[in-house]
Amino acid sequence: MLAIFTKFDALEDVAYGKLKNEGVVHNDAVKQTADRAVADFERDYLSALYKVKYPPKGHVYLRGNENLSLSMSVLMVEFQI
Repeated sequence: MLAIFTKFDALEDVAYGKLKNEGVVHNDAVKQTADRAVADFERDYLSALYKVKYPPKGHVYLRGNENLSLSMSVLMVEFQI
């Protein structure tokens, strides 16, 4: 199994909002947003996914206008699907 998370950029909007609510200034919040979104997602969701009886071999985050066909081709080669 391979887990693909689309629309990950929507979580970046949430992460940015959290950073701003914590008092982080705009420029710093912009720089920290992607890392914060990944950290929050991994803590809140991904860790549970890897604890199931048959966890995925890997996972990928797709953001914005990334080419889904190309991303899927790369994943199929990398994970030998």
